[in-house]
Amino acid sequence: MEEELKNFIKVWFYAIISVAYCYYVSSRIKPGVLRLLSVLPVIALFLFIPLFFSSVHFSGASAFFFTWLANFKLILFSFDKGPLYPLPQNLPRFIFFTCFPIKPQQNPKSQNQIPKWVFAIKVLIFGVLLHTYDYKQHLSFTTLLVIYSLHIYLELEILLMLVKVWVFMFLGCDLEPQSNEPYLATSLQDFWGRRWNLMVPAILRPAVYNPVQRLAEWKMSSDHARFLAVLATFLVSGAVHELIFYYINREMPTGEITWFFVLHGVCTAAEVVVKKRTFVGRWKVSPMVSRLLTVGFVVLTSGWLFFPPLIRGGMFVRLPNEALLFIDSVKHKIQRDGRRTQELHQGLGFYNHLCILLLLPINQNQSIKPGGLRLLSVLPVCVLFLLLPLFFSSVHFSGSAAFFFTWLANFKLILFSYEKGPLYPLPQTLSRFIYFTCFPIKSQHNPKSQDEIPKWVFAIKIVIFGVLLRMYDYKQHMSPTMLLIIYSLHIYLELEIGLMLVKALVFISLGCDLEPQFNEPYLPTSLQDFWGRRWNLMVTAILRPAVYDPVQRIAEWKMSSDHARFLAVLATFLVSGAVHELIFFYITHEMPTGEVTWFFVLHGVCTAVEVAVKKRTFIRRWKMSHMVSRPLTVGFVVLTTGWLFFPPLIRGGMFEKLPNEVLLCIDFVKHKLFNFSS
Repeated sequence: MEEELKNFIKVWFYAIISVAYCYYVSSRIKPGVLRLLSVLPVIALFLFIPLFFSSVHFSGASAFFFTWLANFKLILFSFDKGPLYPLPQNLPRFIFFTCFPIKPQQNPKSQNQIPKWVFAIKVLIFGVLLHTYDYKQHLSFTTLLVIYSLHIYLELEILLMLVKVWVFMFLGCDLEPQSNEPYLATSLQDFWGRRWNLMVPAILRPAVYNPVQRLAEWKMSSDHARFLAVLATFLVSGAVHELIFYYINREMPTGEITWFFVLHGVCTAAEVVVKKRTFVGRWKVSPMVSRLLTVGFVVLTSGWLFFPPLIRGGMFVRLPNEALLFIDSVKHKIQRDGRRTQELHQGLGFYNHLCILLLLPINQNQSIKPGGLRLLSVLPVCVLFLLLPLFFSSVHFSGSAAFFFTWLANFKLILFSYEKGPLYPLPQTLSRFIYFTCFPIKSQHNPKSQDEIPKWVFAIKIVIFGVLLRMYDYKQHMSPTMLLIIYSLHIYLELEIGLMLVKALVFISLGCDLEPQFNEPYLPTSLQDFWGRRWNLMVTAILRPAVYDPVQRIAEWKMSSDHARFLAVLATFLVSGAVHELIFFYITHEMPTGEVTWFFVLHGVCTAVEVAVKKRTFIRRWKMSHMVSRPLTVGFVVLTTGWLFFPPLIRGGMFEKLPNEVLLCIDFVKHKLFNFSS
């Protein structure tokens, strides 16, 4: 099972890169044969993907999603047809729409026609079904035929429900309904066209049926052309099923599957022709009778032609065994290591609670008005986010959790309680709400804003950071000033690289960009420029409506606007200092000394004074050169940082832990990649 999971990861890695190639390359080539030729390497890869697996479930699922769905979609996409046309908005949606049964024009409510308790009953039946295989030697062939039919149907339903949950978590949208209670079909046309595996008919119609019908109408009547088109569609479906069965059984095709689909194609086409006759139109069969006849015909012909290759290949022995083996494997993994089990439960519990608790404010958006009552309903989430960094012992994990949850997410949720801040207006889906809450993203963001700085600048920063890590080996030979510069660079560069990784995660998941968090903070011309327009911009954007604006409005009742502005700036920096004290406590696990708060108070006073002085007339006339103001500003920030900001971190050993953890992480990744490739 572990080997299969490794292959599963490899397959998805190859698939994502291949589909990304189709998105970026093929979309720049005009529809037609040339685009089809450019997509052919990906189609060939998807034909080989099921051969990576030996289990029925993995090989069958990959054959269905890649060899069948994805390949036919890409062929249609080459001619601007099918579910991938028009082109989905972004790469993640293109990947999901290519590999899963989703259409961009889908209607999520279409899935809600069948009550959820019906699916629960199906899961229960499937569980009972797995255990009936223990007694199959005592069952008649007819009973086994019914069990096999139920197994195929229920396992597909459950598999697609798992995919549905995954798609909903990433994209916030639903799957196209794949089956519509096929046991209620009143005719073969109803079964194959409107009730069974609905995405496949939606793909085969433009890929096979329509072209064959158009070509055939040049040589024969429309009825004969339609008959031929139906037959060709079923023939292609049979050929693909033969291929899928080969992936599962690894035995050469016998042709039985193809004959099964040819038989159903002929019968379906004949049924359509007969229905058009006048005398048949007057004679209506009861739905109870037609359902029994249709389902009976499908089950009997399945037992005659469809199931024998699967039975000979031992699929109905392997299927329940693999399912039960997977369940036992999960149990064994959980019980094998008590400590890891506890951490796993904590992690899973955290994410489950996170999703549930974040869903609560969304539901309250309609039932609870903005104000104190909504804030009270959000407070349990805020308390949870205050405790999250304590789950970790490493600097990176505790610091990241403190920044993303304790600071960003909590302030956003508080502002959301009053319909302000980055979460207002409410993001469209739960997945977007979670990402916008926990990461520095705004709904009104402009993805192109990040492109102002060339990408080669970021590459240089990575190189500098790599050199910086090695310089710590020689820090005993460096002066305090040199160490101060190294520490300052380290903090800035690690934040930049960390946010770039988050940016990649957000882009893959949502197809959107992060708000820019830094704007080259080594180039400020003043403290106002540094704190307001260059450093940690999302924090500034949150503190303004959360602290600055309310304090200024309240203060203006008692004092002049200049004094109110001064007090608002000071309060904002004071709150920032208090939050930094809390973050430093999470990182160092030592009681705050107040130095960090004084650092922000000092910068708050200096920034407020700077703003007030700039408004004086004689200062406006006197402009300082940027060559002078930049070194003065950066120098003041670095010196005060060394005086008040870094000492608590140095005493807590953070600048020994930081490079050690980074190098340990790099070694861990190298080790995992080496083992993975081998």
